[in-house]
Amino acid sequence: MAVDITIDNVTSNVQVVNKVVTGDGTFDKLMGSVNAQIDNQFNLGRIKGTDYATVYLGAMQTVISQSMQFEIQEKQTEAQIADMLITTALKIKSVPGSTQAELLAAITEIINNISTV
Repeated sequence: MAVDITIDNVTSNVQVVNKVVTGDGTFDKLMGSVNAQIDNQFNLGRIKGTDYATVYLGAMQTVISQSMQFEIQEKQTEAQIADMLITTALKIKSVPGSTQAELLAAITEIINNISTV
């Protein structure tokens, strides 16, 4: 099962506005939260001096790794759902007397149940 992930899934539309970096990718969103947390701890005096760089680098490495893992897992889940839908459709179609309308209704029900989870 091939997983198609592009750099845009991880980081895209990166902008700096008022010295705040934002973006639309998974990494960008997670780093926005991490940056706010690190800044808060720095401002409270819990992170000082060179510890800031150490904490920031460690956080960035973890966020990059977790962003990629999130994207891979999301794509794998989508592929598994598609595979289950195809398998279900083939099983329903193999039932004697089943119609395309029944097949479509069954698949629609499955999709609706997945969407509500």
